[in-house]
Parts: sequence; structure tokens; C-alpha cells
Amino acid sequence: MTTRIVAIEGADDIVRFIEKERVRQGLSQRKLCASAGLSHGAYWFVKQSTGGIQLDTALRLLNAVGADILIEQEQ
Repeated sequence: MTTRIVAIEGADDIVRFIEKERVRQGLSQRKLCASAGLSHGAYWFVKQSTGGIQLDTALRLLNAVGADILIEQEQ
């Protein structure tokens, strides 16, 4: 298992990370959504949206590509 640390500053970074992982793993958008328990068009909508991604959806998609997320608050 490989551990990578990626700095995420906003919703767009999360979507870009999920897309890179999806492509790297050879997952179709439909397969990704099925693994995340989302409708098959949900990921397309997330990619096209300019309003960001909901945390629940992000967590489902990250889980589907086998990624964990650690949220830290700056002090």
C-alpha cells in the first residue's frame, strides 16, 4: 500500500484528485458512481458544477477510489 499526502485547498482540488485516481485505476465514471453508491450521473454533475462538492459526496467518491481524507484546522 502506498501512502501519498496531497494538499487540498478547495472543492476543485478534491474533484481533480478523484478524477486523477479514477483514471489511474481505470475506472469508468459509471463504475466509480456505483462503487460510491451514487447515481451514474452524479460524478458528471460534480465535475461540471461550479458550486463545489458536498462533503458527503466527496467522502463517498474518495472511499470509492480507496483514498482517506484527514481534515485539519489551521491554528
